Amino acid sequence: MFKPSSILLLLLTANTARAEVLTLREVEQLALASDAVGGAKAKIAQTDADLEVARSNRRPVVSLNTDASVAPGGQFVEVETVDGQRLLVQGSHPLGESGAFTPLPRYGGLISMQSNVFDFGRTSGRIRAVEHRARSARTEERALRENVVRSAREAYLAWTVAYARVELAERHQEDGRKRAAAVVGGIAEGSRPRADLNAARQDEVALEMEVAEARAGLDHARIALEQVVGATWSESALPDLSLLDAAAIGDAIDLPLASAALEQQADAATAVAESFAHEHA
Repeated sequence: MFKPSSILLLLLTANTARAEVLTLREVEQLALASDAVGGAKAKIAQTDADLEVARSNRRPVVSLNTDASVAPGGQFVEVETVDGQRLLVQGSHPLGESGAFTPLPRYGGLISMQSNVFDFGRTSGRIRAVEHRARSARTEERALRENVVRSAREAYLAWTVAYARVELAERHQEDGRKRAAAVVGGIAEGSRPRADLNAARQDEVALEMEVAEARAGLDHARIALEQVVGATWSESALPDLSLLDAAAIGDAIDLPLASAALEQQADAATAVAESFAHEHA
């Protein structure tokens, strides 16, 4: 025996087999690619960079400096000390003598290492503050991702239910037209009174209103989904009607991302399937 949702799927699959189906997973991926989630990821990257800078203050800094210049004076001259040692010292010719302003190249180099031994806890305090911001940024990003996915699932399931309702309303309308045609034929044959025609016409009007209301609901659900996801797709795109199966709905609503609104949409999807099954039992 088919389940109610299985009966609905069998009857609706023919209309969607050749259509472009937009799956729930694709909608979730589009939602997670939104600017809001991208901004949260950028905030995490910024706090990670700040944390690296704060931690670098604890590491020793080694530097190498070199210099070179050309200037007059300072020529190296070999001299002998009183104890017989020979040394090189810088010397300059007196002003006015030859070579006093002869340019001579000079160069030098310096290697140094610097480290904070004790700064009264300022570095540790800055590191703890940045670590707190980094953890907070990651928590906010996870919460945002969950909210985005939850909202996308709620909107997608609402769109799926709205599409199924349009299909059901159109089938009701087609059944109403057949009933009205049967009434007209019965009146022509004399087997039914003409008063039945008014009731049939009223039924047709009511069914037209039902279809119009269902289509308006579908448009509203589609627009709401596009606003949540932050993207648009072709008019021919249709929802994945397999979500109307009870098992699929259960898989889509995992506990970490469940919400009352999502559960209500799941209940609505099940109700649509059951009502259609009762009518075609």
